[in-house]
Amino acid sequence: MMTLQKKVNPLTRSGVAGLYIEILGAKEAAAKIGLKAPTLYNAANDEHEYVLPSIDYYVELDRACVERGYPAPFASWLLHKVGGEGQAVEDLTDAMLVLHSKTSHLTDTIRKSQAPDGPGGTNVTPNEKADIFKAITGVNDVMNNIKSTVEYSCGTKAIPIRGVAAE
Repeated sequence: MMTLQKKVNPLTRSGVAGLYIEILGAKEAAAKIGLKAPTLYNAANDEHEYVLPSIDYYVELDRACVERGYPAPFASWLLHKVGGEGQAVEDLTDAMLVLHSKTSHLTDTIRKSQAPDGPGGTNVTPNEKADIFKAITGVNDVMNNIKSTVEYSCGTKAIPIRGVAAE
């Protein structure tokens, strides 16, 4: 059985994964996102420079932590990365929720376009392609807004997010 060998620093990306292991247990956390426990241990190890392959995994594990009455490790790490408190941070938190919604919409759009009972069967039709590209654009727009907010919070001249809306 694997265990964490050092104290978790919650202000690092690997520390976020370590907190998931401490709060949820490696096996349960990994199962929630469809991975194996050693993958989560790799993400918790600074020396591996490994991160979880999707932001959706962090959001799902944060949700599980909050359901147990703990703070959300990834959201806390993001807030720390952009410099603490303020309007940009509040906007960033909202943007992360919108990003999760938009990536879920993209995933659903792709799955539906490849469903055997869809208009083109397992082949993507031109209309489905347009829907996928529209969903990708939605994800990209939110990502660009998050980037601008982080740059703004770090003292550059980028414009912070204002009113990122969910579909």
